[in-house]
Amino acid sequence: TFFCGDMTNIVAYSPDGKDYCCHMFTPIVIGKEQAEKYRNFTLNKKTIPIEDKCIACPWVMDCKICFAMNVKVFKNIYKSASPQTTCFAVKALGIASSYFFVENLKYRMENKLYITSDELRLGTKVLDLLSNFNELEDF
Repeated sequence: TFFCGDMTNIVAYSPDGKDYCCHMFTPIVIGKEQAEKYRNFTLNKKTIPIEDKCIACPWVMDCKICFAMNVKVFKNIYKSASPQTTCFAVKALGIASSYFFVENLKYRMENKLYITSDELRLGTKVLDLLSNFNELEDF
């Protein structure tokens, strides 16, 4: 599972100049004791187990694990809060992107514009994916 970018794209600083992996783990947000507890945690953590209910989701690899949300929601940095926090948005983005991809292919076919065989194969997969999703019921 991917992460939000902690320690690779994100560095937050407290007023005293200490660096933290994320603004959510700074003393001003979670308190001094908790901030120190988690200060260097993400430097060594590589993965968090994927929830069983998420494994079959076609967008599971697009979910970003947020260590801070894990702590906020479950008080456990090892348990993903994504199903309770970002799941709906990730699925909505996936469905919208899939829909626009199919519409683009449809436009290009109607106007006899070039489409690669890879795009056609992907288009078939995307149509199958969209037909198996029951609108927002699967959220």
